[in-house]
Amino acid sequence: MHENEGGTAVALSSTFSAEFEVNTPIGTDVIVTDPVSGVTVKFAEVTNAGVTIVTTSDIGPTPPIGFKIVGGSPQYYEITTTAEYAVTIEIAIPYDPAQVKGSEGYLKLMQWDSVEAKWKDVTTWVDEVNNVIYGQVTALSIFAVMESEQYYLTVQTEPLGIATIPGEGWYDEGETAYAILAIGLDYVDTLAYGFVGWSGDASGWDLISEPIIMNAPKTAIANWEAGPVYEDVRTIGFWKHQVNVWYFTELEKTGMKIRGIGKAQIPEDELIAYLTFIDTNSDYFRGKIVKDNDGDGTIINLEILQNAYNFLETPTGPESMKMRAEQQLLALWLNLAHKAFFWNTQLSQDTLYIYYQYTYDDADGLATIGEAIRFCEAELTKTDSNYEAVKNICDSINNNLGIIWGT
Repeated sequence: MHENEGGTAVALSSTFSAEFEVNTPIGTDVIVTDPVSGVTVKFAEVTNAGVTIVTTSDIGPTPPIGFKIVGGSPQYYEITTTAEYAVTIEIAIPYDPAQVKGSEGYLKLMQWDSVEAKWKDVTTWVDEVNNVIYGQVTALSIFAVMESEQYYLTVQTEPLGIATIPGEGWYDEGETAYAILAIGLDYVDTLAYGFVGWSGDASGWDLISEPIIMNAPKTAIANWEAGPVYEDVRTIGFWKHQVNVWYFTELEKTGMKIRGIGKAQIPEDELIAYLTFIDTNSDYFRGKIVKDNDGDGTIINLEILQNAYNFLETPTGPESMKMRAEQQLLALWLNLAHKAFFWNTQLSQDTLYIYYQYTYDDADGLATIGEAIRFCEAELTKTDSNYEAVKNICDSINNNLGIIWGT
């Protein structure tokens, strides 16, 4: 029997109260029913006849924390008997489904224990067809139909209709919920759409959202974006060129003489958007790219491009391997921002590729690009890290090695 801590006992007296007596004969499986409240009491065995009394009221002991009485009147049923009985008693109490806030399957038949001054869950089953809740007891006292405080989690996609998402439904107050995607890539009219993260009351980029604490009605939104250049992965050389061209272009605007700037394939505003995306979402690059270099209170394109340029300069000195790792990681993020692939795009665990060798979150192998990014960013923050491994992982992805397309 599951016990629930209850509140202060309140005297069973009210502006509404009714009492009904039912004869209770000797026998087995003796059933007595109060025709007014509809309460049925089934004695497994009655050894000495008497009367069973059902007193209904709308005031009684306070419900346990996290529970509430199902609405309507009466709300409390005090059942007593003068008959002598053995073994167990089945209690059946009807309820009004219109008064149930959440799922009827979550209803509880609670019995008040006056000795311990607490409510106890005595539920055996809920008949959702006939709207009757059943419980089994060995003694009679006050009963009430209760439900835990519940809130509804709505789960949807943006734009609508991309993928089916489980997780929607009723949850107990304080319960942890998750919204879950079965896939991270879908096609609409041959155009690839990739999952790009949760919003609303959910967060995270993985197919399973971060925990959602249900302390109110909540909505989880799975956001999808089209990837018109899906599979168009570019190497670090390509991204260096884009940054160099626009950085030198901005320098030239200041009056500096620049020769042979070249031509970029990515528009400047698009590249700035990519770099801003990285600064916002990367744990490693956050605050290192979009920052006020001269302290004048404003951040301009020149400063953003200068910071990216500094990361992509030719590595030299004792920190050169770490610098190479940072460069490849930045290029990886740029490909992600470009939507050449998505966070949950899978990586092959074949031994031909490097990804199977490393562990993230106690799972063998870097299974997705998102896992690879998290692993590499964590490694770069360590003083004794294997920077070469980080470089090789990111370099492999940037060279389109072992990416499982269509995922």
